[in-house]
Amino acid sequence: MNKMRYGKRITRCRVCWAAGHNSVGCPEVDRLAEEWHAINNGTSLVKLRYDHAAAIREQRKRKDREAKKIAKKALSKPRRKSRCSFCSETGHNRRNCTELTKVQTLFAKANIAWKRKFASAIKEAGYGVGALVSLTIDSWGEDRKKKIPAIINSFPLPDMNFMCAYAGSWDFVTNTQLQITTTNGEDTFMNEGTDSFHCMVGDEEPRLFKKLRPWRDDLTPFELLHASYTPLPSEWVESEEDKSISWLLKNNSLSEFKWHSIMKHAETWAALY
Repeated sequence: MNKMRYGKRITRCRVCWAAGHNSVGCPEVDRLAEEWHAINNGTSLVKLRYDHAAAIREQRKRKDREAKKIAKKALSKPRRKSRCSFCSETGHNRRNCTELTKVQTLFAKANIAWKRKFASAIKEAGYGVGALVSLTIDSWGEDRKKKIPAIINSFPLPDMNFMCAYAGSWDFVTNTQLQITTTNGEDTFMNEGTDSFHCMVGDEEPRLFKKLRPWRDDLTPFELLHASYTPLPSEWVESEEDKSISWLLKNNSLSEFKWHSIMKHAETWAALY
């Protein structure tokens, strides 16, 4: 899932410039502030630096924050009831949310249904591992569109799920890469190279693969020359475990699923379970 691969931003302190914390929790503030006072009193020969001034500013901010905290506590209102971060209802949290359990079951059924259809479509079409295909590539010169033989090597099964067929927000689309070994005659730069295709199968459109291109999608990126009916492992097809789906459920809310039509997408596939 694309958003899952973005990673986290590195936090850096504006006082000591170390990574892993910010100025609010910087352990060097008090020491640097003491050095600043010693330098100004003439009791230290250390050269005045930027981090000394930054520490003094942060120390003043801490005093202001503490004063505001005390004032706010004196005027504090009764605490509001906590809300579930998934369904936004009160009286429970995400760990014991019944709505989350329902959505987990829905996504598991949708995922298995999609994998069943993808495995069935691959087998029926003959695009199993070892299949020989004719791959169309862009090249320079007179022959701009070359067709070369290629062999399907493998499917990235651990990364494939029903969000491969999702047509909504890019953040939640699962883009996986089908590995294909190609040969190109005398053009050695393509010899034993690889090309990547997005594996998918829609609930309505009869397409199996989509070429990953920034300017267009090719619904038929290659032609079948010799079929391979090797089935995909049933252990993968029927498994409910999926790290991308687990991440999706852990880091997003029900309202986000509805807003991005992920719930509708899951319901469509779960109906085929």
